[in-house]
This record gives sequence, C-alpha cells and structure tokens, in this order.
Amino acid sequence: VGKIVGRFKIKKQHVDSPKNIWVRFSKSGSISKDEFDQYFKGAKRAICLEICSVRRIRPALDPYENIKGFTAPQSYRYMKKKDYAFFSTKIDIFQGKNIEEFISMEATV
Repeated sequence: VGKIVGRFKIKKQHVDSPKNIWVRFSKSGSISKDEFDQYFKGAKRAICLEICSVRRIRPALDPYENIKGFTAPQSYRYMKKKDYAFFSTKIDIFQGKNIEEFISMEATV
C-alpha cells in the first residue's frame, strides 16, 4: 500500500455542479454515491478529471524509501524537482523531457 503503481495523462477537465458531474461520470468513476456526496457536501461546483493513457508501473515504486517525509495524498501528487530526478531514472515516461515540459504535457489543468 502507498506505492506508485501507475500513471496517466489528463485528457480533459470538466467543471459543473456536483449533481451534473455525478450524472455524467458516476458509471466510470471509482467512488460510491455516499462518498461523492460527502466529498462535495455544500459545494456549488465540482471538478472531474477525465484521464487517458493509463499505464501500470512494474515493479511498483515505494516513495517512502526514496522521498524523505513522504505522505501519500488522497489520489495524486504534483512531483517536486528532486523527486523527478530520482523517478525519471526509474520510469520511462519522461521521454527525455525536463520536469517543466513533463508537467505541462501531463497535467495541463
């Protein structure tokens, strides 16, 4: 648990009311209606990230072994430059790009 097991690209960002986001994406999401409602309780808008190019990373990488003070986020984390230096040698997803090019390419939201 807590290992990096995959990666994906963000295809599109959808912004709408929580009700409309649930109607459009509930069948493809990985959250129950109760969890969704609790997370967006009182919110007037919700943001849904549509993803693509999902890839599994094998073997899974353990960030606790390589990043001092690492704490796992709820679902994703923006990578710091020092972390990029380590992981870019372990994962063939950076394709020779520097961190700024990679982040703008992978997470333009």
